[in-house]
Amino acid sequence: MLKIPYRVLSVLSVLVLPVVFQVGCGIDVEGTFNEGMMLAQQGDYAGAADKYELVIKYKPDHLGATLGLAAACFQQGNFDRSIELYKRALEMDPENPRIHQSLAWVYIHTEKYDEAEKHLSRAVELDPQYYRAYVDLAWVRMSRKEYGEVLKAADRAIALDNTAVEPYYFKGVAALMLDELETAAEAFERAVELAPEQPSLYLYYAEVMQKERKVAEAIESYRKFLELSNVDASEREKVEQRISQLEEQLKK
Repeated sequence: MLKIPYRVLSVLSVLVLPVVFQVGCGIDVEGTFNEGMMLAQQGDYAGAADKYELVIKYKPDHLGATLGLAAACFQQGNFDRSIELYKRALEMDPENPRIHQSLAWVYIHTEKYDEAEKHLSRAVELDPQYYRAYVDLAWVRMSRKEYGEVLKAADRAIALDNTAVEPYYFKGVAALMLDELETAAEAFERAVELAPEQPSLYLYYAEVMQKERKVAEAIESYRKFLELSNVDASEREKVEQRISQLEEQLKK
C-alpha cells in the first residue's frame, strides 16, 4: 500500500485538492459535503452533521460545511455548538447578512435577545431588503414587549413581502396590545386571508372584535378558533364561556 509522508499530506490539504489523501484512505471533500446537504434535506441531521464534521476535519475553512453543521446542531438542540459554529462562519465571511440572521435565530431560541438584536441590526444594515431579518426583529421586540418597535419591524417586512403571514401576525398582536384596534383588525384580517387554517389568528381577531364591541363578529371568530384548534378541555371551556357571555349580550 502506498504510504504518503505526513509533510506531503499537509501540503496537499493546504492546496485543497478535490480529493484529500490520508494514510490508507481518501475523502472527496465536495462529494462528502453534498452528501451532508442531502441528508439534511431528508431530515437526518445527525447523519448530516457527521458528513460536515468530516469535511471540516480536512478543510477547516469550508464555509458551507461550517454553516451546515451549525444548522444541524441547531436542529438537534445543541445551541451552544451552533452559536460557536456560526461565529466561526462569521470570521470567514463577516459581511454576510444571512449568517448574522442565522446566528440571531439561535440567540432568539436561547432567549439572548440583546445578542439577537445586535446581529439582526447588522443584517439589515448589510442588506436593507432582508425580509427575514425584519421578521426576526419583530420577534425579538415582541419578546421584550416593545410593541411600538414591533410595529416598525413588521411594517418593514410587509413592505418587502405582503404575502407572508408572520409580519401581519406580529403587527396585529402589537397593535392589540397598544389598543390600536383598527390597525389590529386590519392586520388579522389580512393574516386570515393568507393563513385561513391558523387557529390562533381567529382567537386574536375575536379579542379585537370584542374590544370593538362587535359581538357577532367576535362570536363567529371564537367559534372558528374552536373548530380549527386542538386545545385541551380546560382552554376549550374558557373559550366556550366567552361565547356564552357574548351570546347573552346579544340578547339584551
